[in-house]
Amino acid sequence: MHNSDGCGLLMNTRLLLLLICYCISCSIHATDRLIERHQFQNMTGEDVMTYEWSLVDKGNNQFLVVSVEDDIRYENLCDQSGQTISWSVRGPEADISAVRTGSIITIRGTFQGHLVEERHDLGDIPWYQALSYSFRHFIRSDDQSVQFWTIRPDNLDALKMTVEKDGFETIDTASGRIESTRLKIRLAGVLKNFWKAYYWFDKRQSQFIRYEGVNGPPGTPKTVIELSLEKVMPDVS
Repeated sequence: MHNSDGCGLLMNTRLLLLLICYCISCSIHATDRLIERHQFQNMTGEDVMTYEWSLVDKGNNQFLVVSVEDDIRYENLCDQSGQTISWSVRGPEADISAVRTGSIITIRGTFQGHLVEERHDLGDIPWYQALSYSFRHFIRSDDQSVQFWTIRPDNLDALKMTVEKDGFETIDTASGRIESTRLKIRLAGVLKNFWKAYYWFDKRQSQFIRYEGVNGPPGTPKTVIELSLEKVMPDVS
């Protein structure tokens, strides 16, 4: 490979990060406060992608979690307990918004070329859509397990799930070796033995640092998501 190819890749990567940071800033108002910005690497088999994750303090005990993966943008508005208030997805195959009112989530928009309007009754169980943020509050609690609902972004099904604390582990990351809390998530009820995945969070800061799970039918390669950079800021030099 010629050096010019490497320089072009570096310039393209830097431009992509600048564009992502700009897109994230578009949803941040002057009164909002950017708390965190991280970069993660998502690996499924031989496919590797990088995405940006940001946490914004919106005031009034509400927090906005924004992640951008290629040309797909996710926004999650959460309360101080980690429960999701609203969720939106913008991309080539989706332009949808979901809002919880009481026990009902209403999903509206365009999904895979079709107009959709769906409602799911969650009862009194919390809705966790941005698990990388919502699980922080579970880790800090005295609870050993919690049930929650989440919406599958690939088909908009509502899934009842269980997350449980699964011990501590030292893992290697781009920032070095980190003492972590490991969580295990499963489908709730009679389906609990058919699927599981794991999350790791920094034991000291409760920051999401790793995910492992198979996100598809049998034979699908395992997906691994890892923290690659902390506090990513655009470099314009």
